[in-house]
Order: sequence, then structure tokens, then C-alpha cells
Amino acid sequence: MMFEAISATQRWIFSWVVTLVVLHAVAQPLVCVAGTLGRAGDKARGRDREERRSDDSSGKTRGDTPSVAGRTISAVRTRVHDSGTHVESTRPRSEPHGNPGGRVHRRSPSFSIRHTPRYCPPPVSPSVVVVESYSQPIVAQPVIVQSVVPVPPPAPAYVPAVPEPVLSEPVMAPDWESPVALPPSIVPCDSVRVLHPSRGNARLRADFGSDFDDIGRFGMAFLAAQSGGWGIDVAADLYWESIDDEVREHMWVGDINLVYEWIRMDDFRSRAGLGVNWLHDSWGGEAGINFTVGADLWLTDVWSVSGELDLGTIGNATHFHGRLTTGVWFGNSQWFVGIDQRDIDTVQIHQWVTGMTVAF
Repeated sequence: MMFEAISATQRWIFSWVVTLVVLHAVAQPLVCVAGTLGRAGDKARGRDREERRSDDSSGKTRGDTPSVAGRTISAVRTRVHDSGTHVESTRPRSEPHGNPGGRVHRRSPSFSIRHTPRYCPPPVSPSVVVVESYSQPIVAQPVIVQSVVPVPPPAPAYVPAVPEPVLSEPVMAPDWESPVALPPSIVPCDSVRVLHPSRGNARLRADFGSDFDDIGRFGMAFLAAQSGGWGIDVAADLYWESIDDEVREHMWVGDINLVYEWIRMDDFRSRAGLGVNWLHDSWGGEAGINFTVGADLWLTDVWSVSGELDLGTIGNATHFHGRLTTGVWFGNSQWFVGIDQRDIDTVQIHQWVTGMTVAF
């Protein structure tokens, strides 16, 4: 259509032009009846009814032709579509439409526009074209709600192990019979016991003996031997005897032996060897062969028993020597008591002994 092709401003201008043309064409032959509104207009302009009648008669003289005269109506309703104004006439039924006597007069076009007669049809209104336009449909957009979710901290890559108390773990001996192969550098061994200092490989002894009569003795001995190996055993004893108040005899007796420790345990040791016996007194000296055996037994860590036995010859006589002692250890030192017996052929010397031993 044409109105759809032009813009809104152009349609508005075109509507007003058409309205003015139509009103001008209708207002040319328009004849209005001087009714209530006409009288009100005359009163407003200061004119009375007689003047209006003279004007009407002069109009007839001029040959103007009225269009409508002497018409009576009860009410005139005029609706103006453009403005929506509702006008209702209140003129009584008995009064004819227009001036009394049915006289009408012609008015100018401008006045006719301002005072439109009630019987005239409503002015032609321009066509109203409704143009429908469509926009994009409203689509509900998704609502994004951001929420913060607490994330636990990552676990550390390395968690140090908490050591358990050593006392809570059972102490077990290693199972050496297991089929697990041990490295060459690891050699299985028996359990090692921490030995008392008295179990040293070397000992130095000093003692004193007496028969509680006329013979006394002072002796010293030294023993050094490897654990389960060879060693040396040396001993020397000095005897003295009082014959009377002016005479005292002295005699030295001793031996030197090469021994071998053939039994060695934690609480027991034994040795054996060969050596030489010797004797020296005021008349000279003699020597002979000696066979010796010795042993030590620890009843506890601080209490032990020791014994020695020597068999051989000195010169032309036989020789026998034996001793048995027991004592208590104080660290690496021992105090002991015992008996000592020495026989040279038919001469017997029996004594009680006491002394000290130091182990190292």
C-alpha cells in the first residue's frame, strides 16, 4: 500500500492536507441555523436578536439561499472522531433550528468553521492505517550463578613416617637358617656376649704362702695367651726356712712353659703346655722337664675358681706342684685364697696362700 511505503512524518503531513481540503470544500455552501449556540455567540459579540434578524433579512435581500430553515430537533449529538469530544445540544423541542421565524443567514467560511451547525455530518477524518511491526521474540537467557566450592588443600607428596618407640618392637634373634642369601661381606656369627674384664688374655699374680710353722713363701706368676691360641706361662717362688735364731735357708723354685689354650668358652678356659723346671739354693742349681695344665672357671661374672698342675723333674728328683684358688673380682682385679702343694722327691711343702691378680 501507499501508506506503508512512506514514512510516519510524511503520512502525518498528508493527513492534515487532506483534512483542510475537505473542510474547505464543505464550508463553501454551509448554512448554519442560528440556534442556541448562535445566540450565545451574538451575546458574546454584543449583538441582540433584532440586529441578527436584520442581518438575516438583508441576507435574503441579497439573494442568499439558505440550505436548511425551520427544522426542529430535540437534541443534536456531534462526535468528533479525531479529538474524541462529545457535544450535546440542549435546545428545547418547540424552538425551530435557527433564528425565530425560520430565517437563516450565511456566514463566512472562517466563522462557519468555528460554529459548525449541528445537523452537519461530522468532518471526514483521515484514514488511520495501523502498521504492525514485529520484533525479535524475547528469549529467556540462562542465568549463570557462580558458586565457590571449597577445595581441600592437596595432600603433600611425601609424608614422613613417624617412628615407633623401639621398646614397642619385639627383639628377635636373626634367623640365620632362612634361605635368604646374605651378601659376601656379611658373615653370620654367634651371639657375642660382653665379657667381664676378668676374662682378659693376660694376667699378673702375686701371692704369699705359709705352713704356719717354719717355712714361708712369696711367689709371682705371669700368663699371656691368645684366645684359642698359643701363650707363655712363667712362675717363680722364693722359699725361706728358719733353722734357729742365727741360720735361715733360702731356695728359689720356678718354671717357664709354652702353652696352648685348647678350650675357650665364655665361662671356662683350659690350657696345656711343656716347659722347664729350675731350682736354685745355697748349694747351686738344678733343672728339669715340666708338663703343665691349667684351667679357669667363672661361676659368675665376679666369682671364679682357678687351678694349676705341674709334673716333671728337677735334677735327679721328681717334681710335683699343684694349687687351687678361688676369689672375687673387683673390675679387673681379684683377691683370692687357696692352697699350694709342692713335692720334690720325698720332701713335701704344704701351704695356705692368699694374694691379688690383675687381668688385662
